[in-house]
Amino acid sequence: MKPLNPRQRPNPAPERIEFNSQMVIKKLRQSEDMVLYINYIDDKPTFIFLMAQFNPHTALTLIGFLDNRRALVVSDRDGVVKDSTFLNDINKQDAADVMIPSALEAGKKLNDAGVGLAIATNQGGFQSGKMSFEDTIAINVRVSQQMANAGGHLDAIFICPFAESLKSVDPDIYDARKPSGGMPLFARQLAAASEVPVLAMVGDQRTDGAAGQAAGLKFLAITDNHGRWEAELESARRNNKKLPILDTDASVYQEVPAFADAVRILLA
Repeated sequence: MKPLNPRQRPNPAPERIEFNSQMVIKKLRQSEDMVLYINYIDDKPTFIFLMAQFNPHTALTLIGFLDNRRALVVSDRDGVVKDSTFLNDINKQDAADVMIPSALEAGKKLNDAGVGLAIATNQGGFQSGKMSFEDTIAINVRVSQQMANAGGHLDAIFICPFAESLKSVDPDIYDARKPSGGMPLFARQLAAASEVPVLAMVGDQRTDGAAGQAAGLKFLAITDNHGRWEAELESARRNNKKLPILDTDASVYQEVPAFADAVRILLA
């Protein structure tokens, strides 16, 4: 079923994107709803999905995904593994975007423990014209390289490159843009095909929590000053905006200071 408000995406998407002589990603497949690329770092694959929506009946499948993994963690990017304070810079396009050192260490702990890590991130700058399709991918590939440099590994990156929410009356179709559950739901479907459980969704905003809980995942909320937990709340109050309502039962919700603390809990 086509989206009721189709969003612009390359059709077909580039077969190959070269960021530098050492970093080349290749397209594996493309459907109406998503594009799948693959990138190798140290001979380990990272699968990159650019998604418009998640339809469980037509979503792309993967053979060999999460091989040698015993579980998977799904995480937001900014404010969780990457410091989001640069987003508040008036010249944020030129500001330094840096990884959180403790998150890099935690990523290595996950990798050493045989637990996969996937990032699910909204990237509305593509649709709004602030970022090219290639740059939308490149900024996330750089995160995977930084994680690998620290001894970790990103098994997958799920990206919704659209600034607008998808309007669909079909209950089987989920927008990929958070707070809809499309990206974590797709991660769960891929993991289930490999008989691997998804342990939790980790994020620094209530939109992350709504997406994770819509996918039936426990949500670990990051509340440290690298993220946007309090800023999101203050912004909503200032702009009279409603935030997603989360289930705060202890069985499906927990606040933690940082991604490193979330990993410690999940590996315990």
